[in-house]
Parts: sequence; C-alpha cells; structure tokens
Amino acid sequence: MDRGYLYIAQPPLYKVQKGKSERYLKDDDALERYLIDESIRTATVRSGGRVVENEVLRASCLAYYGYRRLLDRMRRRIDVNALDAIVRGARVAHADLVVVTPDVVADKVRAHLTRHAPTCLPVTVDVGEDASNASVHTLLVRTVHNGAPVETRIGHTLVDGPEYQELLRLLSRMDLLGAAPFVIEKGQNTLECASIDELVTRLDEEARKGHTIQRYKGLGEMNPDQLWETTMNPSHRTLLQVKIEDAVEADQTFTDLMGDEVEPRKEFIEKAALDVVNLDV
Repeated sequence: MDRGYLYIAQPPLYKVQKGKSERYLKDDDALERYLIDESIRTATVRSGGRVVENEVLRASCLAYYGYRRLLDRMRRRIDVNALDAIVRGARVAHADLVVVTPDVVADKVRAHLTRHAPTCLPVTVDVGEDASNASVHTLLVRTVHNGAPVETRIGHTLVDGPEYQELLRLLSRMDLLGAAPFVIEKGQNTLECASIDELVTRLDEEARKGHTIQRYKGLGEMNPDQLWETTMNPSHRTLLQVKIEDAVEADQTFTDLMGDEVEPRKEFIEKAALDVVNLDV
C-alpha cells in the first residue's frame, strides 16, 4: 500500500441495453450523462422560440441533477422544499440578509411552492435576529410538512456556506436554458414543459424508451464473461488506487470501526448518520 500497489476494481453500477447493443455505466452520474446525450440526439428543445444549443441543454440538465442530489443530501438537516424555494424562487443571497424585505421574499417563496410543492402551503416569512452577526438578519420561513408546521431558519451561516453557494452556482448553469415554458420537439410531436423540473423528467422518460436498464447490486449478479469484460479485463477495467495520506488517522479509524470497543463505533455511526446517501443492509 505504501508503494502504491494496492488497487480496488470498480465494477459498473448499470448495464444499458438497446437492441443488440450493450453498454456498462460506472455510476448514477454516468447514467444521467448517457440519458441526456440520448435525449439530445433525438429531440430539440426551445425556450422563448429559440433553439437551445445541445451543449447548453446538456450542461443545464447535468446542473439540475447535481442540484437535486445536493438538496437530497441536505434533506435530514433542513426542509428542502423551503430551501429550494429560497434558492430558486426568491434567490436569496448574503445581501438579502442585510436589507431584508420579508413580504417580497414571502411572495416569491409562495409562488415557487405553489408550483412545485403546494402541500407545503401556507407559508409565512418573518425576520429574526442573527445572534452571531448583528449586521445581518435571519429569515424564518414557516411551511407545512405532513400537516405539521415547520420553521426553516435561513441565516448567514447557511447562505455563506459551501453547500448553499454550490446550489447558487448550479442554479446559474440551469438558468442558461432560458425562461420557461420549454418546448420539446421530437419528429412531428411537441410537448410543452412548464419548468426545468418537468423538462428534465420528460427528456429522461423519452431517452429511456427502447432501453433496458439493469442496476447491479454486486459482482455476484454478473455472469463470468460480464465480470471479465467490465471489471477484470486490463483494457477496460477501472481501478481505484488505495492511498493512506495520514497513517495515524487511518489507524484510529480502523481501531474505531473494527476494534473490540463498541462505543467509538456507535459514536461514528451517530455522527455520520445524517450524511448517509446509499446504505446497503
């Protein structure tokens, strides 16, 4: 390991079949890119009467997928419907916490939730004090989730943080599409989409037609020839090099997770629970 000789084979997560053609895709990102490319190949998208260039469409769709994934990772820490409305609906930035117009923000949040998450209504937006920074305010967004009231605090710690800033960056790429509604043209057929959410969903549905998509749970689901082709063949395989950047930290991690003491393992699980994305039980 110290000499860089230890590698882990990276098997594909998906097999995509169309007719007699088969393709193996490494992960969800690769599947998304494949389906976007398939939809671009067979359809044209218009915004405001103009044709959206393929590269712009591709970049915007990928940004949308990234945006939704990031929201999903934040789901256990915050009401993501309210957060989405704050980002995409009201487009709140740091400056909006300095000079706050809660009625304007509330109107934009309400309009966004009406279109995308009406079960979260009614909504109110109030202004609170930020205990850690007297020069800015905190927005208190009150919505409904499963019939129960939910309060989401939008303060400078969140807005200036890396996750929120990444949401804004992805939103700027999504904006390259232009304004809704969007029109999908495929042959003689047209379909109008009221939002980028609907546009990406429809493009994904169209791209999947005629495809058989198989998701692997592990190498045991592959036939020997598939295992050779995707994971073992030196000309095709993908390898992940195992590195130890901090030997002391690595040793402590192994001790916590594999040692005889239960408490460190329990503490690790409790701390990491909110960040779990895929859990294979």
